[in-house]
Amino acid sequence: MSENDGAAEDRIPGAGQGMVLQKLLLSLLLLAFIAGVGMVLMPFATALMFGAVIALSAWPLRDSLTRAGASGTTASGVIVTLIMLLTIVPVLAIGPGLADDLSTIVDIVRAWILTEPTVPAWAKELPFVGPKIEELWNQALSSHENFGAMLLPYLDKARSILITAAVAASESLLQFVIALIIAAMFWARGEDIGEVIVDVLGRLGGPSLARLAPLSAAAVKGVFYGVVGTAAIQALMMSGGLVVAGVPGAVPLGFVTMLLALSQIGTVLINLIWMGAAYWLHSTGGSLVAFWFIILWGLVVTTIDGVLKPVLIGKSIAMPMPLVIIGVFGGFLSFGFLGLFIGPVLIAIAYALLGMWRAAPSEFTTR
Repeated sequence: MSENDGAAEDRIPGAGQGMVLQKLLLSLLLLAFIAGVGMVLMPFATALMFGAVIALSAWPLRDSLTRAGASGTTASGVIVTLIMLLTIVPVLAIGPGLADDLSTIVDIVRAWILTEPTVPAWAKELPFVGPKIEELWNQALSSHENFGAMLLPYLDKARSILITAAVAASESLLQFVIALIIAAMFWARGEDIGEVIVDVLGRLGGPSLARLAPLSAAAVKGVFYGVVGTAAIQALMMSGGLVVAGVPGAVPLGFVTMLLALSQIGTVLINLIWMGAAYWLHSTGGSLVAFWFIILWGLVVTTIDGVLKPVLIGKSIAMPMPLVIIGVFGGFLSFGFLGLFIGPVLIAIAYALLGMWRAAPSEFTTR
């Protein structure tokens, strides 16, 4: 535009206001379009986030398959089939009755507490710790006139929490299937999607923001392997040990183990599961071999997280435990059952971003 044209435009009444109004309308249309896209994606927000988490977590397997000669589509199909066999099929098999099984277990515990049980003979005879167990047991019973009645409100709360988690797990099946479809697209076109993400981040914030992509991927893998992977292994080990020992309710008790392991603060309560199984075997006349097996196996399940987490996390981000706890509970409250897995991952990414920002040279320190 020449100077004369600009001067002529300035002489046109309202020309400047018209340009401002035009830009404002375009901005409003763009915001409306973005809001519309957000409204379309909002029902699938949980599935989108969980799909990305699954895709990144299983990426090493996808790389192994492609290096072996499989195409991205073939690798995606193989991984989807494996995940369906390991997760969706078992959930369909046990999901409908899981809430009832958990309620039954709570009822059994309630009936046992109301009997004001004494210390089992086998617990008294345990070397080193037997006398201490008896002392603590008797102190707990004598500290309240009706010890069983004191615990009943907590049992009701525990029943509510467990049933809520079981129902949420069943209702999350559709979201999980959608997440698996999203993850399959990542596995099939992973390189192209990765390049687009890095390019967009680079355009928005330069090389510093572009480094967010690999940093976030490392944070996702570290938390998912370390927190979720450890909890899943502990749950499978507990269920398997209960099946071998012949203890009923192995599946719901394994589910409880996973919830306690994910919560971090409830890890110590995993001991109550195998202790209760040992008590059941002793009181029902189970074999001595099964009795001692479940005690030893339970100790392994309870303590193995201290070994697994450092190995599974590897060189990825090591997030402080309070942040993991916030992520687990906050994720569950915000996104339902799948939030147990999404929450810690989102907090881990935020923690990694904070670390990257703090590591960058400050404008004030470089002056």
